[in-house]
Amino acid sequence: MRVKWVPDPTGRFPRRPHYEPGVLDEECERVAEELLLKRRGVVAYPISTDDLLFALDQQANVDHYADLDSDASGEVWGLTKFLKDEKPVVRINRRLSENPRLENPYRTTITHESAHVRFHGFLFAMLEQTPSLFEDDNRSSQTCNRQQVESSAPYDWIEWQASYCSGALLMPVGIVRNLVTRFLRDQSVPVATLRAASRHGEHLVEEVMAQFKVSSLAAKVRLSKLGFLTDSDVVQPSLLT
Repeated sequence: MRVKWVPDPTGRFPRRPHYEPGVLDEECERVAEELLLKRRGVVAYPISTDDLLFALDQQANVDHYADLDSDASGEVWGLTKFLKDEKPVVRINRRLSENPRLENPYRTTITHESAHVRFHGFLFAMLEQTPSLFEDDNRSSQTCNRQQVESSAPYDWIEWQASYCSGALLMPVGIVRNLVTRFLRDQSVPVATLRAASRHGEHLVEEVMAQFKVSSLAAKVRLSKLGFLTDSDVVQPSLLT
């Protein structure tokens, strides 16, 4: 993967990787396709929850029924702890795994923690020779609360990357683009970016939810990050007209 190294303002690492969104999209789509071909023999969405769990179990030792307390910043949905010379340990809040009504946030949490393991594990491995790193649970663990899993606000680069990759794994860029192109043509919509609060914007979100088995918020965030949805009243003309 193409990566640029920049200073880490959080102090976790001397430097941290900066990925362009397109690079993350490309890698996540490749990972999703490989998983589907391995498990199903065909690339078809949505990816099942069982397949997402299989992929995570291959990368980490997973506790799917963890008792995770809330912290000051919100309800803890997942936690990834990196260990010396061992697989990472991932803990997922049992409220998600035991309640069928929370399957969509459960799926988002699985892919969020998978992204930490896949895209950030090597950073901790690089620092294994630093004794203080693994003596400090706050530095060797990544705790993810509900807001961090569901949103992609760039206040913390490591959480932004995991959140972005979670959406990109569940809703690969190529399939989303095809869906949006088809939707705009079928609805004869003369713009390329829809207002989130518009009737067409809401219908597009519903189609993404159904296609990829994700929550309304996850669909909105993904469409917004890809430039297909906006909260602004100013929209771009469509190339389809």
